[in-house]
Amino acid sequence: MAEDVLDRLFGELATTQLPVPSSAGVIARGRQRRRRGRGAAILAVMAVAALAGTAASQLAGLGAVRRGPAEVPPDRAARICQAAPDPALATALQRTLPIGDQVLAVSPDGSAAYVVVSTAGFHGITEESVATGAVLRDIAVLPARGQPTAGTLAGNGDLIWFTGNTTPSGAAAAGTPMRLWSASTGAVTTLEPPGQRGIALSFPVLAQPAGTLAAWAQADGSRRAIVEANLRTGAVAMIATGYVGPPLFVGGSLVWSVADSAGGRPTHLVATSTAAFPARRHTAVPPVLRGVSPVVLGGGWGSLAWPTQTAVSLITSYGGATAYFSTSLTELFYSPAPSQPARLVLRLSGGSALAGGFSPNSLSLGPGYLAWGTASAASYLASTTSLAMVAITNGTTDYGSGQGAGDYVVATSTRTPKRGAPAVAMVRGSVVAGLRCQAAARLSG
Repeated sequence: MAEDVLDRLFGELATTQLPVPSSAGVIARGRQRRRRGRGAAILAVMAVAALAGTAASQLAGLGAVRRGPAEVPPDRAARICQAAPDPALATALQRTLPIGDQVLAVSPDGSAAYVVVSTAGFHGITEESVATGAVLRDIAVLPARGQPTAGTLAGNGDLIWFTGNTTPSGAAAAGTPMRLWSASTGAVTTLEPPGQRGIALSFPVLAQPAGTLAAWAQADGSRRAIVEANLRTGAVAMIATGYVGPPLFVGGSLVWSVADSAGGRPTHLVATSTAAFPARRHTAVPPVLRGVSPVVLGGGWGSLAWPTQTAVSLITSYGGATAYFSTSLTELFYSPAPSQPARLVLRLSGGSALAGGFSPNSLSLGPGYLAWGTASAASYLASTTSLAMVAITNGTTDYGSGQGAGDYVVATSTRTPKRGAPAVAMVRGSVVAGLRCQAAARLSG
């Protein structure tokens, strides 16, 4: 089935101007008290996937990303290719795990998952055994059901998360500030700058690989702010205020977009150095982002909801690597280092922002892997070493997502028509990194 999807995908790609490739039940629960929210994993990919359709339609009118130095001659560009069969990856994807389908994070050793669960008496985050599905401990109670929650693990194993301020139906609902759960003490604290009382608006990004610095966009009254936290010391600082979009750590810089008005289109990027905390010393925008449209970094979706609407971002970074979608949602760019302009590695032909294009908030990067999804809920994994790609779901007979969770990718899939609970699998990033291209897979279109 995966081969058929890849043949169709690469067949479409081969018609473009760019040279492209050719064509169990749950056991030992610990507590029988909860049911999993169905299809919620996609909501947690970045921040609020309920906004994806709205964002896509708005992005469609913004035009393509500026090329600048990101454009390179096709004969010099590395490109996504179809991966050769890999037994280790196939085994991992076929192993259905007895854990919930809305996974926020996975422990570094892969033994535990941090999952959003709902029952008649409990809605919140629990730590579950990956092997058995048993509840190891409750982490926190969450607000009203139906609101998407997103989070990640810090370098020391603490969990950082927030609940978005939009329900899947698009109705307004109260979000939360950023929260931090201590793995050593079990205590939950609120991460806010002194004197600020607001709600988080973007996924908490970490400065990798140490994972001790976190940053996000936050609303406070009528303004937006960029917030940075030192997760080792607990210090939280406001870095900037104004018409700002969600921040991103790229190498030794913290970068965000700035718009010209409330809810307006971002006009330029700002970068500060992370050499000292808080990161307030301005520096040059890293070469990987020069010439990139500020819209890619998100912000400004819907002036009526300003400043409290959760931001949509088309970009992700891990360590020195960066990947982003074009604003047309038809092109994928990748760079392995902040000093290298990103290269076009995949282009979808015939796709629009609402049908067939890439899905906003679906990009994930981690050690050795790149994951993304499309508007039809097809999902893919690729090695950051070889750019060899495999399909997790095809968006036709099955749908789902591939979500980065530290050293692992959590792959969620559901058959069409929907049958039962989504199947959840975990793949270590090193397995994805080992993928290799099929012989003669990179051919000119």
